[in-house]
Amino acid sequence: MEKLNAINHYSVSSLETWVSCPMSWWSKYVLKETTPSTSAASFGSAFDKAVGEAFNLKPEDSREDEKEIVLPPEDKEELEAMVDGYLSQPWAIKNPSFIQRKILVPPSHFESLTGGLGLSLNIKRPILGYIDIGSDADMKLVDLKTSSRQGMQVKWAFQLLVYALATQFTTAEIHLGTRTKKPGFFRYYVPVDKATLSWAASYFAFYASQIEAALESGCSEGLPCRPDYYCSWCARNLSCPVKLKINL
Repeated sequence: MEKLNAINHYSVSSLETWVSCPMSWWSKYVLKETTPSTSAASFGSAFDKAVGEAFNLKPEDSREDEKEIVLPPEDKEELEAMVDGYLSQPWAIKNPSFIQRKILVPPSHFESLTGGLGLSLNIKRPILGYIDIGSDADMKLVDLKTSSRQGMQVKWAFQLLVYALATQFTTAEIHLGTRTKKPGFFRYYVPVDKATLSWAASYFAFYASQIEAALESGCSEGLPCRPDYYCSWCARNLSCPVKLKINL
């Protein structure tokens, strides 16, 4: 059987997909099977862009997987209210210098950065990512989120810590707006220090090594399927053998 080795970089989102469901990861990142953007994802992207526009900022870099954002009229009204509500918060970012900044961390740079933490870690491919919004002067990263409910998620912190490691920024925050009847706005601090950066780097390197082992095998046979909340975003949602078995 011909081996597949079709990825040229890692990303935090691809790593999170692997942790959630290796078979879903294989479907999306190796076989390139995709699904249309969900309305929630489109709204989140529109929110990021609209906040940047409020500061007359345009994306610093284009995403490789960028898609046109099309919102229905009712979502456009909600978006305007969400942006106004967020910017009225006393803790909302005030003087950003960029939005959608690309980061690319080659393996040698990752090894150097983690070496500075006293770690001996390596990866085989570069890490690619995009920072939502930030301030160079304040060395601050902000990840803008929208959700149907409040609450912090570990994977959000993980993403920001990887970006903080790459940029050497010292402050990281999650700014969340809830799409509820009365929108709520919440700020979550992500501590950036040697302990948290070491955790994020070690976590990344560990699961990157699992991905490399799967790619080396050249096939998806034996990769586990783990049905969960994100199944609706998987191209194999309707044909997942584990999910079909559960529904029997």
